[in-house]
Amino acid sequence: MLNRDLSIILLGRVLQVLIALVAIRVLTTFLSPEEVGNYYIILALLAFFNLVLLNPPGMYFGRHLLQWQRSKNLLNALFVFVLWIVIVAIVAIPLSMSAYYWLGYEAKFDLDLFLIYIFVAIIISTIHRNVMYGANTLGYRKEFVIYLISTLLIGLICSVSIVYFYYNFALGWLMGIVLSEALMLFLILRLISTRKNPTFLLRHMLRRLASVSILVLFQNQHLLTI
Repeated sequence: MLNRDLSIILLGRVLQVLIALVAIRVLTTFLSPEEVGNYYIILALLAFFNLVLLNPPGMYFGRHLLQWQRSKNLLNALFVFVLWIVIVAIVAIPLSMSAYYWLGYEAKFDLDLFLIYIFVAIIISTIHRNVMYGANTLGYRKEFVIYLISTLLIGLICSVSIVYFYYNFALGWLMGIVLSEALMLFLILRLISTRKNPTFLLRHMLRRLASVSILVLFQNQHLLTI
């Protein structure tokens, strides 16, 4: 059983690295060098909030998951953790606005989109990351790998779609990643709460996503001829 779990995790890591390499190649193809630089600027700002305000409580949350599960306090702990994430996201708004003007980002980003993305990314990405790795801690090894790889693939598809059809900027690419995390977070929570077959839930969501993607493609097919 241990060897099987280890094989699943290793396979997931290999696929994760391969998808990341493909994503970087696609990113540099669709975005200009300036926008690639803007992409890393936003990631650096998010890394600050993660390292200083989110990672320490996130590590504490992960270390005590099994204990809280046995004592039936897991939902209470999750509620407190999510509440802290929301507080951090609110605090991040004035801090990000200060960085926006102090570092002279007016020519790089639209302020409203910049602040909205920071707020949403802190909430969605942090909850998604900790809940997904929490599922792995609770023993959902196969499901963890399925949802990790699915998040990366769907994120790549969403990012390419957004920057190609709608918003060819770094924020557009990053919004696609957050969108995929929001979609997969819903499925992860469904898995934990109902323990339904994760493959069935994933297929069901992908069918819906494919239908919407085809509809968007036909609505914007004139762009393909440009």
